[in-house]
Amino acid sequence: MPRSREPGLLEVVARAPWWVGVVLAVASFVALRVLGQGWAETSPLTKGLAPVLALFGNVAAIVFLFAALVAFFRRRARAALLDTQTDLTSIRTLDWSRFESLVAESYARQGWRVEHTGRAGPDGGVDLRLRRAGELVLVQCKHWRSTRVGVVPVRELFGVLAAEGAGRAVLVCSGTFTADALAFARDKPIELVDGAALAALVADVRKAGAAAAAVDMLPAEPDVTDQAIACPRCGADMLPRTAQRGPTAGSTFWGCSRFPSCRGVRSADA
Repeated sequence: MPRSREPGLLEVVARAPWWVGVVLAVASFVALRVLGQGWAETSPLTKGLAPVLALFGNVAAIVFLFAALVAFFRRRARAALLDTQTDLTSIRTLDWSRFESLVAESYARQGWRVEHTGRAGPDGGVDLRLRRAGELVLVQCKHWRSTRVGVVPVRELFGVLAAEGAGRAVLVCSGTFTADALAFARDKPIELVDGAALAALVADVRKAGAAAAAVDMLPAEPDVTDQAIACPRCGADMLPRTAQRGPTAGSTFWGCSRFPSCRGVRSADA
């Protein structure tokens, strides 16, 4: 993707979960008013600062709430983008920005906290940072519709991985990888996701999300297995569930045992 400038504070807030902007709005509103009131009671010389700080608090709250609103609608747009993808052909028609948003939403629905950095460069920029349970994963997106991704971007990403101290990295493309690229990544903590694998991932998380929305989460007899299946969101054990309504009615999937406090799901073949 093309180079972009370093994001400012408001852009960082707008890229964060929407509730971050709300928290900052409330905090700035309250903090500046309390500070102004404290100064007003300290000295007559600083008494005039109270209304000024209160005004700044109002402005800051409005600005942060606006950033929260932007974050909310971006999140909704990302969700709609994923839900409208039908196959690899539709994915390849996306521009690079929407392609990155699709990848971000795919991982967000698996329980990752996604930071969309939007950086790029010849040194192997990082487009997404994924965090969950203390793990950091770097993701780079290559939206080349007709070009196979060679070994050079994989080597660059490996260098960034070592420099940032992340646990592993993922390189996602809408096409395919060359044999050299696959060979280089084989013994390294780098996952290569080609277009076909991405399309399968999108279909999987969309199906799991539809099942979670349609399910009537009644207690179910746990499946006796040699190894428990962990929830992708909180790590708790999962139980077999059956969707009771909607387009996936009758289908089975794994649902978190901590529902409704956690809504993690996995497909039945997980």
